[in-house]
Amino acid sequence: MMPFEKIAIQKNEARESHAVMEEWIRELERSSRYEREKKTEIEESIRSPEGEEYTVRSVEDSNDPVVEKIHAFLTDAFGEDEVEPLSWVRHSIEHRLSFYDLVETKTGEVASLGSTQYLELENGDSPSPPESMLYVAFILSKPEFRGKGLATELYRAFYRRALQEAERRGQTLRAVVGEAETGQDRVRAVIGEAVSSVEPFLNRMGRKRIYFEDERGNVREIPYTCPPVDINKDGEALSPPCHEHLMVRLTNNAQELPTKDLIRMVRAIYKEYIASPANYNSAEAFARSENLVMGFLDELEDALRPAKDGKVFLLNAEERRTRQAELTAKGKEFFDLVIPEPEQDTL
Repeated sequence: MMPFEKIAIQKNEARESHAVMEEWIRELERSSRYEREKKTEIEESIRSPEGEEYTVRSVEDSNDPVVEKIHAFLTDAFGEDEVEPLSWVRHSIEHRLSFYDLVETKTGEVASLGSTQYLELENGDSPSPPESMLYVAFILSKPEFRGKGLATELYRAFYRRALQEAERRGQTLRAVVGEAETGQDRVRAVIGEAVSSVEPFLNRMGRKRIYFEDERGNVREIPYTCPPVDINKDGEALSPPCHEHLMVRLTNNAQELPTKDLIRMVRAIYKEYIASPANYNSAEAFARSENLVMGFLDELEDALRPAKDGKVFLLNAEERRTRQAELTAKGKEFFDLVIPEPEQDTL
């Protein structure tokens, strides 16, 4: 294939993925219980049938007064010891390392908050990767605002923001990916999304858990490991890793993907956990952190070697029950990751 032909294919794939994202945004708008009025490219007003009014917006300015509210919101949810300093939150917004979208009340209270990252997927030594993904880090809602559909409004904001970024960079947006948190401690109970209460919501958003068929015909959920939440400047883990459910939605609407593509997605997530060498006290400390986190990627690659046809596939809760019944009838087994669930709901 000639270079210009490859470029033409990449541009067409990018346009197709952008069109899919646009349709996902429209689907969420059609299914919303809110009436909406667009204010700017990053802000809109919404009104419920009961007359509740909110503002949904993306935070673009690191000096926006709401950044202090975001930091206070996170501190209240996670605890002061687990939250990055306010200066880092400002830095991540300014340099587009993390994106924050929020729902505010008429009085300016932050009712719901979500954080995402736009992650490029490695493409060999190419300085301009043609593909990317949207990584959903967390959605949090204050208790009194849960059950009002605000998480869905945030998802619409996530999609809109990711689409804008993909169009700006001219990249194919391959997937929406996120960890469905199930760890027992307080941080892991809120920093992600609790499977017991949130999986139906994530399934409605099109995200599904990931499985593969092994050499014996049994089906196994991928053993995804969330790296330690805390790694200090010496590259030492201050908290343990844990298994979690990784959930994916593909923009080509496929229900399977090559294991090598899944590995690329996980590598992109892990690189964010490691951060840059500037975050560490020395090159040795950075290497220590990198070796720790990428060791989990090696373990995942080893676990996926038996995957039939070198592929993994996606299942929502209903599809999972159906597949399990089919396997049982054939004398085969279905293995989910068994992880303790947190007690609290965060949406």
